[in-house]
Amino acid sequence: GMLLLLTFIWIGGRRINNFFVNRGDQAMQAQDYQVARSDYTWAIRVDWHDAHAYLNRGYALQNLNNDERAVRDFSKYIELQPAQAAGYLARAMSQARLGHKAEAIGDFSAAIERDPTNPVAFAGRARAQADLERWQPAVEDMSTALRLRPSQPDYLLDRARYYSQLD
Repeated sequence: GMLLLLTFIWIGGRRINNFFVNRGDQAMQAQDYQVARSDYTWAIRVDWHDAHAYLNRGYALQNLNNDERAVRDFSKYIELQPAQAAGYLARAMSQARLGHKAEAIGDFSAAIERDPTNPVAFAGRARAQADLERWQPAVEDMSTALRLRPSQPDYLLDRARYYSQLD
């Protein structure tokens, strides 16, 4: 009897979690970040191991300019999905916006380790290096970003700026 009851509760919990995740995903698509944040919060209350809900609530928080809270959600996602680049890349973006350049560089590096074909991670790390006036690594990372995505004019402009700072 008890096992059956627990099974029903578990199935019900999954269904409720899925309902809020789907609604959150729809809100993200509609760029309604306040609603998305709320729906993902409910999904997490039902299943606190839902990596997707943590990652997307983090994105919603980024879009609401709440990078401190976003960092916490991305950290939880990384704890649940340590092999995925997405959490590190997202957390790096928030760390950079918060002015935590060294932490951002560490997270961009972790993202690059997990996905060495992502130009956004190399460009992000280059910009964080440049903010710390580390011009040589900034040039190298932006060159890699350009090799991966040659049609990105701001990568070219940033790299030119970093080159001009080299001795």
